[in-house]
Amino acid sequence: MGTVFVDNIKHQSSQGSGTITIGASGEKVDLGATAGGTLTNTPAFSVYGSAQTGVTENVSTLSVFTSEHYDTDNAFDTSASNYKFTVPSGKAGKYHFSVIMALTCNTNQCFLDEVILYKNGSGFYNLYFWRSDSKRYQTNYVGGSATLDLAVGDYIQVYSRNRTGNGSTVTHTGYVFTGHRLIGV
Repeated sequence: MGTVFVDNIKHQSSQGSGTITIGASGEKVDLGATAGGTLTNTPAFSVYGSAQTGVTENVSTLSVFTSEHYDTDNAFDTSASNYKFTVPSGKAGKYHFSVIMALTCNTNQCFLDEVILYKNGSGFYNLYFWRSDSKRYQTNYVGGSATLDLAVGDYIQVYSRNRTGNGSTVTHTGYVFTGHRLIGV
C-alpha cells in the first residue's frame, strides 16, 4: 500500500462539473475523523401542515403536509391525497424520520391518540400519546422518530388515529414531518 500526497484533485476533462470516483463499488472510503470534507445527508426534507384535518375515532387518516421548509431532492409529494416521501433513484439506504403533531379534541375528553408511519401503504411504526394518570387534555402532543432501511421507490406517509373511545373528533392543529438519509452506516 502506498500513500498519495496531493494539493488538488480535479476531473481531467470537465474542470469543475464532472464526477470524481474514489474507490470501487462495495469498497469503503475512510475520510478520517478530521477530514473536514463536505458530506451531505440527502435527500432531506421538512414539511408541515397548513390546514386542519379532522381525524374520526378509530379511523387511520392520512396526515396532510402541504407546505415545505425544504426538500433537497424534490422527493416529498405535497399534492392532494399523496403527502409522501419517496426514495429517489440511486438513494437507497438508512433514513431517519421524525414527526411531531398537536392533536386537539372537540371535547375535553382526549386520552389516547396515535401517529402511525406507513411504508408503501401499510402501517408499521406507531407513536402513541398515552397518559397513565386519569387526566385528559384537549390538546395532546404526539411525536417520535424512527430509522428505517429503505429501497429505491419505497415511500413513507404519516397517518393519525383518534383512539379516545368516546366519539370525539380530533383535529391536527400543528404538525411537522422531517427525514434524511444517513451517511456512514
